[in-house]
Amino acid sequence: MREHSKILKGRARNALHNRYGTPMLALAVMVFVYVLISSPFNYSLLIAQKSSSLIIYVIANILIFTVFFEIMVGFNYIHLLIARNTKPKLRDLLFAFKNRPDRFLPVILIRDGIYFICLLPSFVTMFLPVTYENLLFMTMLSTGLTLAGAIVGLIITTRFALADYLMIDNPQMKGIDAIKESMRLMKGQNSHLLYIYFSFIGYVILAFMSFNLGFLWVIPYITETNTCLYLESIGEPFYMDIEKSPIIDVEV
Repeated sequence: MREHSKILKGRARNALHNRYGTPMLALAVMVFVYVLISSPFNYSLLIAQKSSSLIIYVIANILIFTVFFEIMVGFNYIHLLIARNTKPKLRDLLFAFKNRPDRFLPVILIRDGIYFICLLPSFVTMFLPVTYENLLFMTMLSTGLTLAGAIVGLIITTRFALADYLMIDNPQMKGIDAIKESMRLMKGQNSHLLYIYFSFIGYVILAFMSFNLGFLWVIPYITETNTCLYLESIGEPFYMDIEKSPIIDVEV
């Protein structure tokens, strides 16, 4: 398992050599758009502290995450192009919207729904009474529930890790069929993928210590590793000759 992780991460590093510009810029654009859209709802929830605000917050976040995951398909497409030594462009982020976005909805809604259920306990803590005496406890409780929910959600959704790639490569494939095929391909590999994800913990900690700027490097690295796993799962040989490969510049 450890050697498998090293091989995939090595392939990802080779694929990203001199090609970090586009995925980093794409990620920055994604985060900016998400923060811009979600901030008013987050601020309203903190100020109002009402059940109606929670309902609006939940509905808004479901819609926002649906759009965000559609854009994530484009982000995965960019990494698939890189893994195949093909020049990506920033506008490739809109891949899903140009290729029947409704196809991706089943995967998005199921994945989104699983994470929502896993994170629901942490949402509830926002409405528990907070005093000076229990501030530390409430902060630790909320953080713990959020972390636990995210980990459980990750464990469950690893089965769908290849669904986006399958629909990218198969334009006629429906979301449910992609989920079934991803589960088939991931059979026996879930623990391997989880090991790979958790092997990035050190990088994630460093990214947090860099005021989150490090994620512009870490997330493309993780995504490209996941992409290499997909290519391996479908039996597509990986080839990247760094010396002969042209340097790929960022294009908007």
